[in-house]
Amino acid sequence: MAAFLFKVFTLTIRTVSKPLAARVQSYVLQHPTLRKPVIDLAQALHRLEVRVNRGAEGKSGKVFVGSLSEDKAMDLAGKFISEAFVWGVAIAIVGLEYERQKGKDMEKAAKEKAFQEKDAADKRWLANELEEVRKATIRLNERLVELAADMEKIRLGKEDEERQKLKRSNSFYGVFGLSS
Repeated sequence: MAAFLFKVFTLTIRTVSKPLAARVQSYVLQHPTLRKPVIDLAQALHRLEVRVNRGAEGKSGKVFVGSLSEDKAMDLAGKFISEAFVWGVAIAIVGLEYERQKGKDMEKAAKEKAFQEKDAADKRWLANELEEVRKATIRLNERLVELAADMEKIRLGKEDEERQKLKRSNSFYGVFGLSS
C-alpha cells in the first residue's frame, strides 16, 4: 500500500511540476536582475545547439553563429528554464525512489542476516543437543553392559547355589535329610 501511495505521490508531483515550471519561467523572465544572465544563457544554448546540429549533419569547421534577438533569447531561455525545472523534479523523484529502494534493500538484507544468524544459532544448539544425546546413549550403553554383567553374575551365583544344594541332596547325609 505504501509503495502505491508513493507512486501516486510522485506522479502528482510530476503533474504539478509543469504548471510550477511555467510560474518559475515567467518569474525569471520578468525579474530585472535575472534578465541579463538569462539572455546570456540563451545565447550560449543557441551556440551549443548550432554546433551540435552541424556535428550531427557531418559538417565540420568553424562557423559564425549569430546572436539571437532579445525576444527569441528570452523565449529560448524560458523553455530551457521550464524544462530544467521539470527535469530537476524528475531527478529528485528518481533520487527519492532510489533512497527508498535502498532502505528496503538494507532492511531486507538485515532480515536475511538475522535469519541466518538465528539459523546458525539453532544449528549450534541442535549440534550441542545431539552431542548430549550421543553422550547419554554411550553412558546408557555402558550401564546396560554393567547391568548385563551383574545379571550374569547373579544367574551364575544362583546356578552355583542350586548345584551346591543338588550336591548336598545327592550326598549320603542329604539322602537321609541330615546336614553334614
